[in-house]
Amino acid sequence: MKNLNIKYLGLVTCLFLFVGCEYEGIDPITSVDPGQDEASPVITISNPPEGMVINEATELSSLEINLKVEDDIELQEIVVQVNGENVATYTEFTDYRIALKKFMYEGITFGEHTVTVTATDMDGNVTSKTVNFKKEPPYSPKYENEVFYMGFEGAYMDLLSLTTAQQTGTPGFSENSYEGARSYKGANGAYLSIPLPELGNDFTVAFWYNLNTSADRACILTATDDSDRNQGFRFFREPAPGDATKQVFKLNVGTESGDIWNDGGTIPAADSDWMHIAFTFTSEGTVIYFDGVPVRSTELSNAQVDWTGVDNLVIGSGLNFEGWGHNSDPSLIDELRLFDVALTAEEIDEMVNPDGGPLSLYLPFDGDYKDVVSDRTITVVGTPGFAGESVEGTNAYA
Repeated sequence: MKNLNIKYLGLVTCLFLFVGCEYEGIDPITSVDPGQDEASPVITISNPPEGMVINEATELSSLEINLKVEDDIELQEIVVQVNGENVATYTEFTDYRIALKKFMYEGITFGEHTVTVTATDMDGNVTSKTVNFKKEPPYSPKYENEVFYMGFEGAYMDLLSLTTAQQTGTPGFSENSYEGARSYKGANGAYLSIPLPELGNDFTVAFWYNLNTSADRACILTATDDSDRNQGFRFFREPAPGDATKQVFKLNVGTESGDIWNDGGTIPAADSDWMHIAFTFTSEGTVIYFDGVPVRSTELSNAQVDWTGVDNLVIGSGLNFEGWGHNSDPSLIDELRLFDVALTAEEIDEMVNPDGGPLSLYLPFDGDYKDVVSDRTITVVGTPGFAGESVEGTNAYA
């Protein structure tokens, strides 16, 4: 009898404790009506992006399909199709309102392709989304004397040599591109290294550039063997002297016994639009172009580039050129091309304005009256002079 009383006492005590929990912060589980299913599923396909181009030499390629589907109440089914054929079906979801799915699809052939995602919720609402992409054969040079081309369409590859760049850090891609679906996106401590084609003494570098001044100085492109600046070249940017609201872009080229400079042109530091940049080198001089227009030229006398030990082109970093703080560039780069000749102003303008006709006249007035486009000297009548100051360059007409 004594034992029975103890059992009853323990049972009553447990009941009091259970009831008391409700008043000490532990509430009973209650059902909540999710409400009426009013919205259809929302689909986001993050890869492939619309218009993506796969440039590979292989007959078949792999594609990572990456998607997100959201519903206001509950998902029932997700179907993924490639070119109209079902490649994946999902009916079980850990989170019944949000599904994140990623998988590899093999066997992408040359030609046009589609990825279609169809999502159905528990109330029968259906959403479908399709993106288009394509795989193209290896790139054919678009311009004469073109020896290097990177389009950054999801790969860090020179499409002429079919060589993939080595990555340092975590560079990325941006869907903000000048051409195609993607561009190179720099990051802190990140850059690409890729074998440099043979350029000789005359060469041109051309690319589209979208400035990001979260780093106020950076090296954009280098091709050098060490830090003494006597070999290869360095193209970089920094605050303009005496005016931090502008960025100046400069070129430095090594000539074995020393180096030569082109102190470049400036743009507003707040400028975030795409601009075309090109620079040329010959034994007679260098020219830097913005959007097809020469912004600064230098005259040389039988100058020779020293390529000794220069094996790689470095993109988005000041590798071997960090003494003045010209480190990684967070800006965007697209359509990077190298030529083994010094292109003319007309040829560079044609890259920038293929339908607009070539530039016919450009007078910078930097100490002479020479038309840079045609390399002709203008006839002078009377005694005009130079102002000793300028918006661009070293001088202006007075």
